[in-house]
Amino acid sequence: MKSSYTLAAGLCALLVIGVTLAASAQEPIPLDQAIKDGKVKAEISGTGGSTGDSIILTVQRQTPDTLVLTMAAGTVFKNVGGNAQNMAGAAIKGERVGDKKYRRSATIVLEDSARHTYIIEAYCLDFHKANPSTTDAFTIAPADAMAQRIIAAGKQSGGGIKVIQSALWIYRDKLTDRELKSRFPVTDEEVAAARALLKQIQ
Repeated sequence: MKSSYTLAAGLCALLVIGVTLAASAQEPIPLDQAIKDGKVKAEISGTGGSTGDSIILTVQRQTPDTLVLTMAAGTVFKNVGGNAQNMAGAAIKGERVGDKKYRRSATIVLEDSARHTYIIEAYCLDFHKANPSTTDAFTIAPADAMAQRIIAAGKQSGGGIKVIQSALWIYRDKLTDRELKSRFPVTDEEVAAARALLKQIQ
């Protein structure tokens, strides 16, 4: 009887622990929604590049709860000044731990009220504007549906960041191959792959 009681008590304890952990687990929140709702304060700037690891995001939670933030591919970062390009986020790469290093993470987890800086893979959306610099600030908006499709298809096909960037610019600015290559170091093969990508999803 004693051993049965001990087993039952142990099972009850495990059940309570499981319920407590489930209650404390946080549902992921889209980054743009968390900023809109005031759950986090964000500062967003460029790195000087048009493609790849080109957005720096510094976030600080405004609630005592642990926050888990996600970002949909195609999330739009709007350039505040308007002179440089808007950007489409592709993925959270990780939390910055040095000038040139980051710890890989596909989500943002805020367990304290300190400021945390993350690197975002992103792509420029406006071919004829300048690349965003480190002094350019951004606001955030929900995902652009077509940018989301292009990024997702590009990732799935393994075309690389130049193919994805080219496809976005070709779609949005109706560029010729010559126009694209005049400002972007891309090969004929990469341009062809970008056009094939667009044909696949349209």
